[in-house]
Amino acid sequence: MSIDFSLSPELEEIRLRIRDFIQREVKPVEEVIERDNLAEQDLGGADLTGANLSGANLTGAHLLGANLAGANLSGANLTEACLEEARADQHTQWPEGFDPVAAGVTFE
Repeated sequence: MSIDFSLSPELEEIRLRIRDFIQREVKPVEEVIERDNLAEQDLGGADLTGANLSGANLTGAHLLGANLAGANLSGANLTEACLEEARADQHTQWPEGFDPVAAGVTFE
């Protein structure tokens, strides 16, 4: 007895719409993050939960109100980055010597 794994036409349409969304919206953002050059980027309010931004260039980046819970920012360049009202937790990793509280980050 064989099992039929084919999708109904309705589910196939949803699958294709999701694939198109990923290609159109998600992949371009991933490419920017993978280049690790986020200098001067407006990431205000972004959900960066668990993001791996180690070594990223965030010089002058706007992170006002961003969620940085669990993010890895070790080795990142945060020179002149705006981190006011950004949220972090005990799992957020910071560059050596960086003081997130002095930069305006709040901890949950």
